[in-house]
Amino acid sequence: MIAIRLALVALALACGMAGATAGADAPVPPSDLVRDFAGLDGKHVAVAGTIGQIRTHVSKRGERAYSFSVSDERAAVAVLTSSPPACRPGARVIAHGIVDGRSRRIDATVVSCP
Repeated sequence: MIAIRLALVALALACGMAGATAGADAPVPPSDLVRDFAGLDGKHVAVAGTIGQIRTHVSKRGERAYSFSVSDERAAVAVLTSSPPACRPGARVIAHGIVDGRSRRIDATVVSCP
């Protein structure tokens, strides 16, 4: 069952169907995203995995941003968001956002803890 799901996700990535608006498609694991970060640049994606340590950043203008990793057993993806996630490190998380291929991260607009 899991092998079939992974094969379908891989097929969707190969066909360029991984880009989705928040909530439209099932989230993909980080290991599937890191295979083609540059190819997904600018596309909407949802990534699901385990949230890592949350860091707070303050810009020169005083604006706050929060970064964390979303990982599975094989890979991790960096996520940047403007609001602090409600999840604690180690919890399951789903982040919806736009891939920044140059920075190799996801600029998240929605972060949820299912």
